[in-house]
Order: sequence, then structure tokens, then C-alpha cells
Amino acid sequence: MQHKRFGLLMMAIITVAAMQAGMAGGHEWVDLGLSVKWATCNVGATSAGETGGHYVFGGLKNKEVITEISDDLADLVSELGGGTISLSKFDVANSKWGGHWRMPTLDELGELKEKCDIEETSIGGVRGVKFTGPNGNSIFLPVTNNNGNKGYYWTDKFDDDKSDADYAYALQLDLAKGGVTIDARKMINWSCVRPVYDPTAIGDNDNGNTQEDEPEVQQPQENSGVAPSATISRIDIENRINYNGMLGFNLQVNFQAENMAGKKGMVCAYFYDEGFQPLEDKDNLYCTTDGKVSTNKPFTMAKNSHSGSIKVFFPYSQLHLDSGTHTINVKVQIYCNGHFISENKDQIFTVQL
Repeated sequence: MQHKRFGLLMMAIITVAAMQAGMAGGHEWVDLGLSVKWATCNVGATSAGETGGHYVFGGLKNKEVITEISDDLADLVSELGGGTISLSKFDVANSKWGGHWRMPTLDELGELKEKCDIEETSIGGVRGVKFTGPNGNSIFLPVTNNNGNKGYYWTDKFDDDKSDADYAYALQLDLAKGGVTIDARKMINWSCVRPVYDPTAIGDNDNGNTQEDEPEVQQPQENSGVAPSATISRIDIENRINYNGMLGFNLQVNFQAENMAGKKGMVCAYFYDEGFQPLEDKDNLYCTTDGKVSTNKPFTMAKNSHSGSIKVFFPYSQLHLDSGTHTINVKVQIYCNGHFISENKDQIFTVQL
């Protein structure tokens, strides 16, 4: 792999790959060849092997203990009968992740069960089930209970066949019996949630943004006192990266950060043509709220003073350019807790599609 600088006006011979994985709102999705794209980790988790949050049906708090469902949810159950909480204020996936993320439907979890190859496996010592879709891509669902052999994952649907109307459907893993089933579960019992990415979905919790806490391009503001700050020293590129079936490049943002320990940081990249006009997005996958080509990556610093780098992958196909040679300008900015703190000088690179 060759490591180059943007300032050298790099040439890349590019083969555009089909979109089989991507990022939205700082969360990764993968295409299994099913009707929707699936997140690679649970709500509240940062990797596939973590269980993340445990929620009652319609709840938004991790490990919330309740003895009966809320009045608002009870009213909704009564009103809708066999309806769903998808994209409502009770949808924990849409509430926590925003944008086009939501809880999976009963049919979508049914697809996962019926159309995928199912294999018991483990990641980092965590047991679970690997679901491999028709196109060969896969996701891992870890067990979620303390004894290490069962896992529960909510759908978005009430079970209206129960007389007391306080059950909802969940995907259930049982490694002891070697089975994956979908059955009714008490709403007051904890289960995990594996979100799906649906570009057509706009929920009560969000305005349809594809990026979490997405900032607008702005001018730097002066920092004073102990306010968070960052200085971008340079931007490098790792070219021709194959990431989950996509061919693209890594933007390696090298920077020095101060007073950011424990705060929510984000690296954002915006792409422009040779005349510095923003590139237009065409599929709502890598874009700003107003439809311009961009991407971001959230991060959290462990120390107040940090000198290092963050890599942000971008697929060539998401530049949405015709065949030929193109000069691309990129602007990179760093945010802390949603506030702009730094940006690079405009950088240029060249691609051949």
C-alpha cells in the first residue's frame, strides 16, 4: 500500500464498486442482499461483540426497571392494536441514532432468520450468531443474557394476540438448543436492538439527516482559556483501500487536540470540484443535510492533550462523478460537542474514474 500526500495531486485508477457497506450518522451499515441494510452493532454498542443497551419495549433508558408499560405506550397499543412503534418517539434506534436509522420490523427480522445462513460463532470470546446474507456479507448478533447462551432482539411490533396486550415480538437466540426463533416477549423484559438503515425513513426523533450532529461549514472561531481546541497538521491519503467490498481511500487527518478528554469529537470532510463547487449527492448515503457529498467520523479522546491521527474511509463511487479525470478539493473540519474548532487549508487531489 502506498502512502501519499494530497498536495502531490495523486492519480488513482478507480474501479467503482457496488455499495455493500457504508456509514450514516457515525454508525456503520452492511448490505446483506435483503430488503434493508443492517447495522454492524447494537444500539449502545461500539463494536459487533458488545451487547450495548438493554431496553424494555418502547423504552429509551438502558436497563430501565418497570412493572408495567407506560401510559403513553399503552394508549398507542390500544389505539393501533397490532401496529408498530417504528419511527415513533418509542423507537429507541431512531431516538438514539437519528437520521434514517430505525428498529427492524417483524418482517425484516423474519428475512434475517429465513434468508440468511445461520452459524453459531464468537467474536473476542463473546458467543453469538453469524447471519450471512444471500450476497455473502454477514453480521454478528451477540448473546445478551448473563448465562451466555441466549439473546433477545426487539422488533417494532406489538403482539395483539395476547389478551393483556403487553407483549411484543422479538428475535430470540438460544445457543443451548441451537435455534433462532421469533416469538412474543413481555414488553417489560429487557432486550437489545439491532437497527436497520432505511434511506426512506424519517422519524419523530429526527428530520431525516443522514449524519449525527452534522455541522455546517463555517469559519474558525477563536478559542480562549481551557476551551477545546485542535490544529490539523496535514492530511494524508491511503489509496485503493478495499473496505467491505467497496474501493475507496482513507483520509488520514493528523492533528493536535487540547482539552478534549471525554468530549464528543467529530471529523467532517466535504468534497468540491475544481471550481470549488460542492459535489452533489445522489443517494442519501454520504451527504450533508442539503445533499452535498460529505462524510464524518466521531471520536472521543482519552487525554486532554493528544497528538495523533484519525482515518476516515470514503468510497470512490460516492463522489458521484462521470468517467474521466477529476480534480477534487476537500475541506476537513474538526468539531467538539457540536462546536466548530478547526479546519485545514483546502487540499487538492486528482482521480481518474
